[in-house]
Amino acid sequence: MSSPSAMPQRPLDFLLAPSSVVVVGVSSSPSNLGKEIIRNCLRFGYKGDIFAVGREEGEVFGIKIYRSVAHLPTVPQFAAILVPAPQVPALVEQCGRLGIRAALISSGGFSEYGSERAELESSLLAAARRHGVRLIGPNCIGVVNMEIGLCTPFAPLGSLKPLKGHVSVISQSGGVGILCMDLLSEEHVGFSKMISVGNKLDLDETDFVELLLADPDTRVICAYLEGMTRGRRFFEALAKSDKPIVVMKANRAPTSGRIARSHTAALASDDRVTEAALKQAGALRVGDLREFVPCAKVFELPPLRGNRLVVLSMSGGISVIGADACAEFGFELPELPADLTRALEQRGRGGVIRLGNPLDFGDIYDPGVFAFAVEEILKLPYIDGAVLSLPRLDGLASIQGGGASLSGGLVPYLKDLMERNGKPVAASFFSGRRAVAPIVERREIPLFWDIREAIWALSRSRLFWQKRPAGEATPIEVVGEREGRRSGEPRARQLAVHDALALVAEAGIEVVKSVPVTSTRELDRALQCVGFPLVMKVAVEGIPHKSDVGGVKLGIGSSSEAREAFEELSEICRAQGASPCVIVQALAEPGLEVVVGAKRDASFGPVVLFGLGGIWVEVLDDVALRLAPIEEGEAARMVREIRGAAVLRGWRAAPAADMPSLCRAIACISRLITQRAELEEIEINPLIASSRGVVAVDARATVLSP
Repeated sequence: MSSPSAMPQRPLDFLLAPSSVVVVGVSSSPSNLGKEIIRNCLRFGYKGDIFAVGREEGEVFGIKIYRSVAHLPTVPQFAAILVPAPQVPALVEQCGRLGIRAALISSGGFSEYGSERAELESSLLAAARRHGVRLIGPNCIGVVNMEIGLCTPFAPLGSLKPLKGHVSVISQSGGVGILCMDLLSEEHVGFSKMISVGNKLDLDETDFVELLLADPDTRVICAYLEGMTRGRRFFEALAKSDKPIVVMKANRAPTSGRIARSHTAALASDDRVTEAALKQAGALRVGDLREFVPCAKVFELPPLRGNRLVVLSMSGGISVIGADACAEFGFELPELPADLTRALEQRGRGGVIRLGNPLDFGDIYDPGVFAFAVEEILKLPYIDGAVLSLPRLDGLASIQGGGASLSGGLVPYLKDLMERNGKPVAASFFSGRRAVAPIVERREIPLFWDIREAIWALSRSRLFWQKRPAGEATPIEVVGEREGRRSGEPRARQLAVHDALALVAEAGIEVVKSVPVTSTRELDRALQCVGFPLVMKVAVEGIPHKSDVGGVKLGIGSSSEAREAFEELSEICRAQGASPCVIVQALAEPGLEVVVGAKRDASFGPVVLFGLGGIWVEVLDDVALRLAPIEEGEAARMVREIRGAAVLRGWRAAPAADMPSLCRAIACISRLITQRAELEEIEINPLIASSRGVVAVDARATVLSP
């Protein structure tokens, strides 16, 4: 056997653009799936060499079937393996010894089948690591690369008519990946690559995002994921991306988690942490696979850099729908110059429609005037983009004259306007799809099916192009493990309240004067230290919500009241099987109760939380999350994000909270959990926020036992 063909310069080429492929598990049987991989590569026009290996010699599609990879005339760069799972480790071992450096494991029957198959996966990974073989899968359909015609799915794809373009898809499910290809093709949106990742034994979604970010043929990345193997690293890749990344994260409910586990070995994660991480990184999350398509379309338009749109339609009703959609997605509709609206009104046939924004052209119905209006609007420096809603295209696509030169048709004219002005024009139609399909197929500019879809898509463009400036990027180095913690680790223990408060003080946050007491003698000394009025509360494990059991005594104003309170609280401690321990605290200045906390997520690692606190935190469920650490600017965005933000800014007669102090406290806690590797969770609840600053009055913390 000759040596491998000239090796590519980048790992991307080994995995996604190999110059030669061997399919292992091929036969001439009509039901053989390995044969379908070869058929798909031939149908898609794969430009490299294709080899076949099976148990019996023969031929498929004019390609010889060899009995072993050792019998091949040359060493291919990529192996697609589709044989029973127990045979896979030995095959990868054989491929590695020959010099094959990339392998797709299409075979199922690994950890998704049952935990008893974990040893089989370990053997497979060990064989790959011994020889430097990178694995895609197992339990997946692999790669489609439109640039070179590589197509490794074993499903028949005869009816699929994909178009070459610049959208790449990463999918944990092979079926979903093929569906995404179909959805894009159906609306004449071209794609570059589709990658099915399956169980992610070796390579995962983060690896492929990083590869696609370096791929010049990929401009937009769409990802369907059921679990994230390395959430922190995935976040880092997304945060650095200069390409739009659109994510549908499924596996959010317990039932879907069981199904996902059974078919791709996906692990469930805290969906609110995932949501926060995607938002913080500037990725675009969607809730439906079909939303990938308008996202892909909108990023073919010029960037939407601002929030101010003009809506133009030849229907008054559609104009109203457009105005509602702008309000729904947070767009402004600025007034237009009076001289422009007067000039347009003069073109009306009856002079019965007064033009504004939206611009209702129902009385004009002249595509030339329509195009003239768009051109003048895009010239306005305070307008960031336009939304058009056109009627049936009969007679519109090739109209000439009017208020502008439309010799090539209205749609090409819009394309030229966007190129000249660098602003997006999202065009849609109020007509049936069959009437619109001919011009959609021409792919001159991205076209949307209705005005709301167009405005929603522009909101995705705005979200991406208004990502945080590079100078505000958050440092994300974490002391200790970069990823979330795994099972089988040391047991965690909860700190006493006073020790948790000491950690808070160590982080740089003011803590109300507090003294722990276990006896009446200690109580007398604590009263002298703290002074009146004061607060007393139980401080033992097993009572996370002290007020629920009467474990908090407020407004104590004398020694006798303090002793009586101590006895009552001691009884509560004994009822929990614990020795009496009570915290004596100074009475904090009145203010709004908020919660600031942090924990280590199983996938994303350290996460910080902020919300309205006190006894209502779980009822109100009004919180914002970020991956930690963050700086004060990001903390301010967290504060503004919650529904109760207006209360913190001052509500009616109540004074506003000291925002700089509050944001500083959130940032301090975010840094604390990233700097203390043993800290699993910490929560300040409540943190009293007043006009004079913030002060912590209660806290709990969990650390790993030494």
